[in-house]
Amino acid sequence: MREDRICALLEGMLSEAEEATLFAELARDARLRARFRSALWAHRILRERPQAPADFTERVMARLPLKSPKASPEGIGARLRRWWEEAWLPRPVLWRPAWAAAGILAIGLALFVGAFWPWRSAERPEARPEVLHRVRLAVPVGPAERVAVAGTFNNWSTEAWLLEDPDGDGIWTGEILLPPGRYEYMIVVDGERWMPDPAAPAFVEDGFGRRNALLVL
Repeated sequence: MREDRICALLEGMLSEAEEATLFAELARDARLRARFRSALWAHRILRERPQAPADFTERVMARLPLKSPKASPEGIGARLRRWWEEAWLPRPVLWRPAWAAAGILAIGLALFVGAFWPWRSAERPEARPEVLHRVRLAVPVGPAERVAVAGTFNNWSTEAWLLEDPDGDGIWTGEILLPPGRYEYMIVVDGERWMPDPAAPAFVEDGFGRRNALLVL
């Protein structure tokens, strides 16, 4: 029955009292939060799935290049025979002692450099790029003027990461790139109401009688 209430929440069919009860159950039950996250992502994907226009197939087929005609076996054979005959034609070769001496000197220099140059001492380990994780939040806040995410990753700022609700369904979303680590965060509604993320995988006490959402990357 709780799954039915999750679907009703996503469709906007619960009253404020029923939403508050469901959010309290989500905060207590980790398995229910996992089912809520799965239902929430499925709901967003189905709503945001783009629809292809009716003439999509015809336009794609019209842009495909025409197949180029294959060369006939006779043309390829004649070309190969011409190349073979030209390879055996006699050609004059100009030879000068200075060119030979320069070539021998260049080869000797290359062998010397390859044998004695300290290549390994000059090698430096390449710096590995920092690994960043894409974090996406979708928080069912409801009607609000402004929703922010404050946490240890932005010094609990209420301005650094703002969520959006473009379709007005009460589910505020946003993305951020974070390096690996352990982060605590809260959802700030209209700059005054602080609440934990009901879909967070875990929570920790903040030492002031409240709980922060916990994110481990």
